[in-house]
Amino acid sequence: MRRLPLALLLGSAVALTACADAPAAPAAAVTRAEATTAVQRLVELASERTTAAMQQLCAAEQCRFLSSVLPYEPELAPARDAAPREVCSVGLPPTGDQAGARLVVLQGTRGDGESYVSQVLLERVDDAVVAHEPGFWLGIRYTALQAGRAWSGQGDVPAARAADQASALRACSDTAEWLAEVTGA
Repeated sequence: MRRLPLALLLGSAVALTACADAPAAPAAAVTRAEATTAVQRLVELASERTTAAMQQLCAAEQCRFLSSVLPYEPELAPARDAAPREVCSVGLPPTGDQAGARLVVLQGTRGDGESYVSQVLLERVDDAVVAHEPGFWLGIRYTALQAGRAWSGQGDVPAARAADQASALRACSDTAEWLAEVTGA
């Protein structure tokens, strides 16, 4: 049996450890054009308002949180003739794994006639741009984006709904202050 010199073995172990400890480069920033395309894809699929379309939406976008209800209430999605209006698109500061996610604020009317304002968080995952919560008609509003993520859906009580919508719109009207709040900067 041949023996390898100890220095060669130690050098190989150090090289392997260095490669394993190297941090992964953050995912590329989501551009405004990519965000627009991703949102259009969400809107188009949601407008089909079928269980199959919602399952397809969830398969592509991973409906794990508030959006996990989508296959059970497809009729709440906006109809094709009620596509939401984009209010603004906000580039977000880099994080450890994202060079810059993007937040798109949408405003529209759900399938049941209720209005909504929603923040759609778009991130790059495995080179694809995906929505964190694809159920945009649920009135998603982010309250923290870095050092822990927090969000909620729009309330059902009219006064609470109005307050949620106004808060969601702050990302467009008071962007610097809103960013400071949700990033902890």
